[in-house]
Amino acid sequence: MKRILSLLILMAGALNAENTWPAIIGHSRPFLVQIEYYEALDSPESLSQKREVKRRLSGILFGDEGLVITHASIFPAQLNFLNASLSGSGEPPRDIKVRLTDGTMVPAVFVGKDDDYHVAFIRLETKEPPSGVKFNTRYRAQIGDELLLVHLLNSSYQNAAHIQALRINAVQKQLRPIYLADGETRALSFGLVMNTRGQALGVAYTRTNSMGTSASGLIRMRMAADLKELLKKPPVYTRKKRDNKKWLGITMQPFTRAMARYYSADTINGILINTIMEGSPAQQAGLQIGDVITSLGGIRIAAEKYEDMNDFRDRIRSFPSDSARVRFWRDGQLLSAMVHLTATPISQFLADSYEVKSIGFSAKELTKDILLAKNMDFDTQGVWISKVERAGSADLAGLQIGDILLKVNDKPVKTLNSLKKILRGLESGHGSYISLFIRRGAETEFVFVKNVFEEKE
Repeated sequence: MKRILSLLILMAGALNAENTWPAIIGHSRPFLVQIEYYEALDSPESLSQKREVKRRLSGILFGDEGLVITHASIFPAQLNFLNASLSGSGEPPRDIKVRLTDGTMVPAVFVGKDDDYHVAFIRLETKEPPSGVKFNTRYRAQIGDELLLVHLLNSSYQNAAHIQALRINAVQKQLRPIYLADGETRALSFGLVMNTRGQALGVAYTRTNSMGTSASGLIRMRMAADLKELLKKPPVYTRKKRDNKKWLGITMQPFTRAMARYYSADTINGILINTIMEGSPAQQAGLQIGDVITSLGGIRIAAEKYEDMNDFRDRIRSFPSDSARVRFWRDGQLLSAMVHLTATPISQFLADSYEVKSIGFSAKELTKDILLAKNMDFDTQGVWISKVERAGSADLAGLQIGDILLKVNDKPVKTLNSLKKILRGLESGHGSYISLFIRRGAETEFVFVKNVFEEKE
């Protein structure tokens, strides 16, 4: 009899849960919005041709100020210089429009994004923005929790609201934990995580591949408790503004148990420094290549795999004060030093550029991510060739994207300003060809470009 009664209770609970789904969709639908915007596509082979592509994303309207949270892919440029690639557009999305639940299209502007949390923010441009969802920032997720995911399908399904049940079955434990669940991901770009009482607990998205489709069957969730500060004060994007995250200025690798045995240091755990950037906080603190960092700010560090180092990176980037005591192992001794953490250097996406349309190339200032990617000294002077116009004078002469321009007509090019000054001087005529002295890989060479300034006279 007890077994029958228990079964009836379970069946009644399941039936009641299913009956709450329409109510939850009805409650959450006004907060689910479609975002349309244009993304700039830089062509490395053209200075004049500016291509744009129309894209769509889902977002969540929250609060009372017209803010929408969405995925960071709305602005693909990596603003963290250690993750930045050497190609792509540094222009934020433009002509943003948000479709509300009643079909109204409202213009919006890009506010900013956080690459560590993979979220971005836009703001509706209207005097009376609709009210958004209120997130529960007190909820602490655990493995086994049963949740609901509500999001909009794409236009093929008339942007219908979709709901599915989730159970947290894994957690990537780090300073910015990611909660994982199995679920239907093919139509998910960004969704709202709720409990069965209709409380908003967080956001969900999937990892996508280069084609924009889901790269795995796992749904990734960020809880509002972890996003609390971002929801309260979203990051504001300003060109040339430094990332407010901190950096140590090293590259590193796990100090594995095999390494520990080699150094007869079985009791030492941490990360091994293999590069120290010139002028970085690590260099100024006296850290050296080969040191093993064992703790930061009193928190022990251990890394056996490369993925284990993410927690250390997060701790550095979000360290609450500007100084931290670092303990490290060197030559059989445990030592310590105070490190004064500074703001992360800008990435090449935020770097100034200069287009030389008459010759057919574009140059950017040398930022640390470019120097790091090219394995060059951090005191290297010059400018980086970021574009070369197809069939232009520079292209025909053999100039290539990625070359480092060191001299023009034997005059040193130290910065973009010095390049501008030299080229302005060429307008008065300096022969039929211009000499460009460049570095390409480990070699240096001369490139002779036809002097179009001479032709104009």
